[in-house]
Amino acid sequence: MIVLRKMKRVHIVNKRIGETPLEAIDRFRLKFPLYAKEKISYAGRLDPMASGALLLLVGQENKNRNQYEKLDKEYLFEALFGITTDSGDILGLVTATADKVDLSPDAVKNALQEIEAKKYQYPPQYSSVRVKGKPLYYWARRGLISEITIPKREVKIYSIELVNIGCVSVEKLERIVTKRIGLVKGDFRQDEILAGWKNYFALSPHGPLKVARMKVTCESGTYVRSIAADLGGILEIPALSLNIKRTKILFP
Repeated sequence: MIVLRKMKRVHIVNKRIGETPLEAIDRFRLKFPLYAKEKISYAGRLDPMASGALLLLVGQENKNRNQYEKLDKEYLFEALFGITTDSGDILGLVTATADKVDLSPDAVKNALQEIEAKKYQYPPQYSSVRVKGKPLYYWARRGLISEITIPKREVKIYSIELVNIGCVSVEKLERIVTKRIGLVKGDFRQDEILAGWKNYFALSPHGPLKVARMKVTCESGTYVRSIAADLGGILEIPALSLNIKRTKILFP
């Protein structure tokens, strides 16, 4: 059990969409100058397109990193149907689309039961999981992903439930994609990705796209992007993660 005797050494901050965890740490330092010279790291990565609870460790608490990284998590997330990308979220190149999507609550619930029963998961090719000493995104960005084997990982999904099914218009999706990718700093292929999305929006039908909102409680190390991709695979519909928000870090 982790005993938090000094809460000032452990902080949960709200990572914003578009930020990397390191940028969230920089923002924390600016807000609290007291920590300007302290060693600060994070336990439990969140991708740039994800938001929510990020655990920061300060000073000597970094020695307990392994314990904190094992904490279970809870997420609210949305899967968008009818399109998928090579990253599994909107910060990726469009790889497949579907003009018509037939999606019923019963079909989604049945698929979620299959996902909950899964013991293993393949991480997204644009992730920090290491193969041959390099993160997967290293191989993917160089076009070498087919030359390595993406390792499957043992995971535990304690519960996953459908909250609701809604729709998003193509026009609104275009605003979301443009705004969120515009928030990302550094080299994440933004220009190439936006060009691909622009082409999709120019050619896509004008009807709304289906969005399923879900809640999941899972073991640390589970990729929500992979859950959305697996859901699409079971339903035989291209799918990606539109929104991912970590709502809770579950302390024992």
